[in-house]
Amino acid sequence: MKRSRIKQRPSHKKVAYDEEFAEAKVLVKERSKGVCEAATFVLYNLHRTPETAEALQMFLDVPCGFHAVHVHHRKYRSRGGTNQLSNLSDLCEAHHSWAHAHGGFGEPANLLGLSLSAGELEVW
Repeated sequence: MKRSRIKQRPSHKKVAYDEEFAEAKVLVKERSKGVCEAATFVLYNLHRTPETAEALQMFLDVPCGFHAVHVHHRKYRSRGGTNQLSNLSDLCEAHHSWAHAHGGFGEPANLLGLSLSAGELEVW
């Protein structure tokens, strides 16, 4: 006799977080007007150092899809990120994939402000 899997319900905290994120998504979409915000975050966070120059070249090599399709948490929930508008950006598919592939402490997406590590502040 097989045992059926018991599905766990999401915690109250997760449900509240997801509801808050859904509300914030609407505001982020209004702010971006459907245009990828990657360049905005990069220009604001760009500091002229050898590390950011290399990261900027990697970023510029990514062809922007222009049309924003993903609301991205710069600091992930697992790193203590919130749903505040300063932590969210509306990205095209290409920049969203790039931010996830190159995020992490000292990595290009972090140097340019598209991803944040646990100790970094969400403000921009």
